[in-house]
Formats: sequence, structure tokens, C-alpha cells
Amino acid sequence: MTKIICIDAGHGGKDSGAVGNGLQEKDIVLSIAKMVKSMLIEKSFKICMTREDDTFVPLNDIASFSNSKDPDIFISMHHNSADSNTSASGIESFYHISSDSKQLAQIIQKHLISSSKAVNRNIKSMPFVVIKKTTSPAILVELGFMSNKAEVQKNMSQEYQELLADAILSGINEYFGR
Repeated sequence: MTKIICIDAGHGGKDSGAVGNGLQEKDIVLSIAKMVKSMLIEKSFKICMTREDDTFVPLNDIASFSNSKDPDIFISMHHNSADSNTSASGIESFYHISSDSKQLAQIIQKHLISSSKAVNRNIKSMPFVVIKKTTSPAILVELGFMSNKAEVQKNMSQEYQELLADAILSGINEYFGR
């Protein structure tokens, strides 16, 4: 049976997300989300995306949309910011309560860190609306820091974005035993 993956490119439209070093989170995560979508389609997954352009979607609507599609998993992509500590760096993944979500976060985080060699900020449980109100196993990944100049420059390169997208694909494949 074809697995359905719901991808959320965080923020969008009037909500730029984190801003740093002249760049906006909403643009970087949309680029990576589109790469993940293409890779997943090539591997015969069915994809739903909460946004495919620079559109603002309210948090509750993101969860409602995902729930209406009844995906096997939900992944929300973001970039962090730490204005008080511009040297903060790394990747972290969040889940909310469910053991399936925790397992998904562990697997995706493992692949992201292995591929990127970024600082491992580990997995954490947090009640973020988009993962708390989504009924399928759901995670939110923070793929780097907009406030860290070196990290955001790396995150802007197509090569690094493809590396992150491929790591997410590898994690999804492992999660489903493919």
C-alpha cells in the first residue's frame, strides 16, 4: 500500500519565520520541502504539502489539512534562531508524546546528523501546534540556525539542501522498513 507523507514547509506569506543574515526561513524551508517532495515521489510515496508557494497557512489549518489527508506521517520543516547566541548551531527534531512520533524523530535525526555532520541538538518532546494537533505520527525538524552566519550560508547552498532532503528521505525509508 502506498504510504502518504504530509510535508509542511514552515511559515510562509506574511510570516517570514526566523530572519537572519538577509534571508528568511520561509524561503529556505520551502526549497528543501520541494526537494523532499520530488525525492519521495520518485520512490513511489504519495505526497501532500501544506503549501507549495509563499502562502501563509494558520497553524490550526496546517493540522486540519494534514488530518484530512490521513497521512502515514507528517513532517514540518523549520530553521531555528538564537539572536542572543549567534554561534548556536545544529539540527534538532521535535515530537509530541506519541511513541511512533518519537521513533520517527529519532530515525530522521540520526540520518540528518549522519549526513550533514551538523551539531546534534537531539530530539525533544514539545507541544507545538502542528505536531500536537496532527493525528498521524508527526515531527518538526529544525534544520539549522538563521542567526548563525556560517550555518545559514551553508543552508542556502543547493548541494546542502539536497543533502538534507536526501537524509530526510533515508529516514522515511528506514521508518517504513524500505
